Amino acid sequence: MVYYIIEENMNIINKLMKRIKIEDNFIKIPYWKETKNEKINDFYYRRIETKINKKIKKLNIDNVVMQQRIKNIYNLQVNKLNGDIIFKNSIQKTLKFILKKLDNKPEDMDVYVCINEKKQYIYNQLIDLGNIFRTVNLVTNNIKEIKEFEKVLENDLITTTISNNKRKALRRAELIINVDFEENELNEYLLNRNAIIINLPKIKINQKSFQGINIIGIKILLNESAKYRIREDIKYLCNFEEIELYESEIIDEKEKWIKIGQDVNILNLIGQKGAIREEEYTRIKNMCKSKKSIAKEEKISI
Repeated sequence: MVYYIIEENMNIINKLMKRIKIEDNFIKIPYWKETKNEKINDFYYRRIETKINKKIKKLNIDNVVMQQRIKNIYNLQVNKLNGDIIFKNSIQKTLKFILKKLDNKPEDMDVYVCINEKKQYIYNQLIDLGNIFRTVNLVTNNIKEIKEFEKVLENDLITTTISNNKRKALRRAELIINVDFEENELNEYLLNRNAIIINLPKIKINQKSFQGINIIGIKILLNESAKYRIREDIKYLCNFEEIELYESEIIDEKEKWIKIGQDVNILNLIGQKGAIREEEYTRIKNMCKSKKSIAKEEKISI
């Protein structure tokens, strides 16, 4: 069961005693209006934090969702849902969102996938991508395992390549999906400076020449039926991220994961500094057009 941590206005005694209450699967903590004294604020938060962690241990809680205001205040010894399941299972929708911004068609594009381990959730999505993109290019440090993956994709008549060449594999890649490369692994590869990376592990790109877009999350809008299911299941909806509420509704029922594509619409993509601005897409779009124009002129001159 997922628990939801919410702030509640309590009487002065409950505040001073730093009491927390459990109601069904809600952990209610006293709302604290911050003072100008940071030491007092921190003292109060750490005491509440200790009490929450004790409840988490006592109730054997695995997952929690926290209201936005308190998400970064409390260091809890539990998994805090953050929309990762939705992000990882929305690759096709994310790519379609990107292509619309760039005014490109998938059949004219190649997609590059950085992957070291076969994962069922990515396999199913790659089959779908292979049917709409020109090629699916697998980049891996584990050729032996991913070679089997490549054969399965080819059996579905998907044009596929595989490489571990750190200088060449991603040098021309415009669209990259990083499935499981760690920070040091991805940064060993020479990246196209204007690449757009769907970065599922949410790692940093540490290449000075990189001027592309590093996507580490999505902001979503749910359709009405999904919103209705959440309203039915969860009493207090105030100040939660919609993606986290939705994730809490499906996390324990994997059969519901196949509905993510039907339930979710993407409002925006999230980079390391927040929502990605329109100017960023425009800049990449113009750079790609300029590059193609130069290549076309060079071809004509030859």
